[in-house]
Amino acid sequence: MRMGTSRTKAREKDVRMMIIASVLSNGTGAMSLVGQVELLILLLIVTLIVALLARLMRIPYTLLLVIVGFIVGIVVGLLPFLPHEHLDPNLVLYIFIPALLFEGAWNAELDRLEAEWLPIILLVIPGMVLSLLVVAVALHVGIGLEWLLALLVGAIVAPTDPIAVIALF
Repeated sequence: MRMGTSRTKAREKDVRMMIIASVLSNGTGAMSLVGQVELLILLLIVTLIVALLARLMRIPYTLLLVIVGFIVGIVVGLLPFLPHEHLDPNLVLYIFIPALLFEGAWNAELDRLEAEWLPIILLVIPGMVLSLLVVAVALHVGIGLEWLLALLVGAIVAPTDPIAVIALF
């Protein structure tokens, strides 16, 4: 029994080290890592301010977050003297997405979901198929992507963002 737990702990440690190495492996040096942390803190402060404003203005948080993100993107893009920082995708993939999905699953009302399963299924399946086809046609016609690749990208993009849906509900 002890042998199994020590192997499990060793595997967990290996997985943690692989995740940390993956986050740091994209050419991120020590200075760049500090920049990533500073950018992350700045984004969290902006998100907190947007959340407070959304509550005061009584509009959906995600809508205000998109508007503020759009404005910040335009301002940073138009002003050349501002630094153009990029958040490491591995940081988002390994830290933010699991935390957000866990929070969404933890706070989901399963009784309500079970009670309303038929309308949910009847709206989700046609909606996803329609979204998949619209994205695939736009990619095929717009940039000349092959049908198979366009359908693949459509299948990746078609599922709705569960965090945004939960926030709007």
